Amino acid sequence: MSLLFRFIMTVVVALIGGMAARKIKIPAGGLVGALVFVAAFNILFARAYVASWMRTVLQILAGASLGAGIGKDDIRQLKLIVLPTIILVAGLTVINLFTGFMIHKLGGLDIPTALFASTPGGMTDMALISQELGADTVTVAIIQLCRILFIITFMPPIFKRIINRDKGSCVNRNTGTDNPLCGDVVNKNNDLPDKQKGIRIVLTLLTGAAGGLLLYFAGVNAGALIGSMMAVGAVSIYGKSYMPPKTKTYIQIFAGAFIGSQMDYGSLAAMKQLIIPILIMFSGILAFTFIISFAMHKITKLDRSTCLLASTPGGIQEMCLLADDLGVDMPKVTVMQTVRLVFVISFFPAMLSFLTGLLVP
Repeated sequence: MSLLFRFIMTVVVALIGGMAARKIKIPAGGLVGALVFVAAFNILFARAYVASWMRTVLQILAGASLGAGIGKDDIRQLKLIVLPTIILVAGLTVINLFTGFMIHKLGGLDIPTALFASTPGGMTDMALISQELGADTVTVAIIQLCRILFIITFMPPIFKRIINRDKGSCVNRNTGTDNPLCGDVVNKNNDLPDKQKGIRIVLTLLTGAAGGLLLYFAGVNAGALIGSMMAVGAVSIYGKSYMPPKTKTYIQIFAGAFIGSQMDYGSLAAMKQLIIPILIMFSGILAFTFIISFAMHKITKLDRSTCLLASTPGGIQEMCLLADDLGVDMPKVTVMQTVRLVFVISFFPAMLSFLTGLLVP
């Protein structure tokens, strides 16, 4: 079976799953439905396929879609997230170390593997870095994959309930806001003439591709997403960018297909052997998300919805898409998620290497 045919089958399965999940109004349904359907398809038939380079394309498209929603007020309000970001990074360090040592003590994994398995960075980044420091790369990758699957599958319904309950203090961004910490009102003009829409779509995609590829080839972590979003955002604040409203849904579906295609029967079998470390990691995610977001909300008065999405240790692309889907202040979430990832990639390897040297004979 050719790779092209496998890719087409994967896309069809993802579309069926994503659209079905959206039909029954599952939060971030395009992402969750596509992920679950493609993962099941790959586990049963081992035929799912999405080329690795598609990740870069998806990040560029996601960045362009997110950047097109940025307004001038979003830029002005970024100064409000300095203190929340400091709280996020400090809490991240403490809870990561605690969870890693618990996985080591109760889950039976060696110190390097336990620490890297519980580090909330990118799945691929953590697996590659951990190999250099003597950790079990396969185990790290499997537990990191479980972290992403858990966050994307189970956290959105929890967030949706909390956000719906808090609607009195933060009006949806599509209609307006009465709280200066809730973010700018984003009303993109969907009444433009078709020709002007087409021109702006092309401009947005070219701008996103240029910015994304620039940071990607510069070796910046998640550079395709960040560069695309920054470049399009710079155009968007002058009202010159446009992405069709349905773009977000299809980006979510393809992102779900990409993640789901990495899940196979071997991964499922390996999860059974790592059930205790995985459960400890799940507990650590819940503790980190709710403790840090609560502290951030109480200390800084940033709205609780933004604190929750910013504190959730998922992928930047997935968390930004989820924030946008739930009507949360996406620019603030993006900045804090970016700082979290940069901090993890830049400082955690040296810190974990130091701790491993102290604790491993």
